[in-house]
Amino acid sequence: MPRPYPRAAFFSGGKQARVVFFTSSASKYLQARLVFSMYGLDLTQRAHDDREYSEDYSGSPTDLLKSAVNEVNRRSGGGALFFIEDTSIRIEALSRGAADQPGLRAKEWFADTSFNDLQDAIDTNGGDRRATVTSRIALSLPGLNRPQLFEGSMSGEIVSELPNLTTDPLYPWLASDNFSAWIVPDGADRTLSGMSFEQSLEFDFRVRSLRLLVDRLEEYALVANAGPPVFIPPARVRDSQPTLFTIDKPIILVIGPTCAGKSTFGAIAQADSEAQVVDASSIVRIIREERDQAQIDIGTFATELLRDEGPDVVARRISSEFIDDKPRDKPIIITGFRAIEEIEFMRESAEDIRVISIETPARLRYERYQKRGTRRDITTFDEFQDLDAEQHALGLLPVASTLADLRIENVHSLEIYYQQIASVLDIQVSNPDSVSTRGVSIVHSRLDPDKSQLLRCLKILRRAGRPLTTQEIEAAFDDGPPIRYNNANKMLKRYPQLVRRQESRGANVRYQMTPAGLAFLSAIEKMNRA
Repeated sequence: MPRPYPRAAFFSGGKQARVVFFTSSASKYLQARLVFSMYGLDLTQRAHDDREYSEDYSGSPTDLLKSAVNEVNRRSGGGALFFIEDTSIRIEALSRGAADQPGLRAKEWFADTSFNDLQDAIDTNGGDRRATVTSRIALSLPGLNRPQLFEGSMSGEIVSELPNLTTDPLYPWLASDNFSAWIVPDGADRTLSGMSFEQSLEFDFRVRSLRLLVDRLEEYALVANAGPPVFIPPARVRDSQPTLFTIDKPIILVIGPTCAGKSTFGAIAQADSEAQVVDASSIVRIIREERDQAQIDIGTFATELLRDEGPDVVARRISSEFIDDKPRDKPIIITGFRAIEEIEFMRESAEDIRVISIETPARLRYERYQKRGTRRDITTFDEFQDLDAEQHALGLLPVASTLADLRIENVHSLEIYYQQIASVLDIQVSNPDSVSTRGVSIVHSRLDPDKSQLLRCLKILRRAGRPLTTQEIEAAFDDGPPIRYNNANKMLKRYPQLVRRQESRGANVRYQMTPAGLAFLSAIEKMNRA
């Protein structure tokens, strides 16, 4: 099952869906809001939307949902586009015929039943460990008396021994103290709660029903932008004085290598300030889908796209869809840029850009990659380093810390990383003393154009407009002390993304400026002038 990615229908039109989730479960709401955000949808909960509604277990699941929708409509006065969700469980050893046990009473049953109680009941009733968890959603449309129903299920086997799990506070629905910790889904090798968030997307019963709901909302979005809608336009931007990250609603570019923590930053920022999160790789997938090239590997497609249409093509698409002439009432978090030209384009397109570099050693990132269970099958550290090299080749990552406004060293526990992100969202950029969390630092100074050997060599190469030997570079300095040819060689060969090394038999090595090198030099010069 493909990972959710933004649907063009949710941001290409002039109207946005305002969808409300009525639930008394905070973890359900957080899960649904995160899934919605991955598709490019906002999800909200108004005052009193977390009040419990009556659940009548005497009828069918459909009867329960319809009754609950009617109650919520009476309570709220109608007029909202909202949904409710109910979960049921069928344990084969306890069920008889079509009568599911515990069925719709799953919440009450789980509260009164220990894991050992369940094991005894299964053994007493024949030992069948199969179970199915079903999520049912009812969507209420203004003016329509019948709710739209969606259903997603997950079947699997109940474990005979509880695994040792810890709950990630960012994903509380994958907790160690709910039924998801007791069942291993079909096709999986661990319980649902034992999976990373990325892994769970393939199996989670509620994600499956939410996907169906999103599919329907996508259809409504297309209709709404073609005629009279049940959607409202985006909120107008309120006048404010830009001082803090959270007050001036900036555009925050989060850059870093694979598994540095970019997605986690976006998820926490969304939970903390309801930021809109845009993943650059998801935009590449949208472009690939629009061009009917889904059969092409996403890495190959991205490389060809940037080569043929410019390294800032994804930044241009994001800017046109999410930023240009768009009212903004919340911060925008953009993750996954790999090219210097993308940062350059964004900084030239908007004044309120902040760039955050997340830095983590490769070995630690590899360990996280193994735990995350991502789409690309990488089994050795060497293969992971090859992946790093592919992404570094686009130019940005080797110089990310130099181009950033702020740096985070994500090398400690997840709890400390949460604290780092929270502090970043509250930092007053104009006041360096506001940084007090370890591993978080504001970048106060850039490379000195008069002292940096790298910048001085790049300027010589740019001025020449052709490949030069390091002896020619040494001879070309007309201001300040020259850089010896051997030192120039040591410096330049460390940055193959910025300069191309040309070797031929019987001739001295030459270096030529790459487009990424030109973009880097331009970026540094602009930042030093600012």
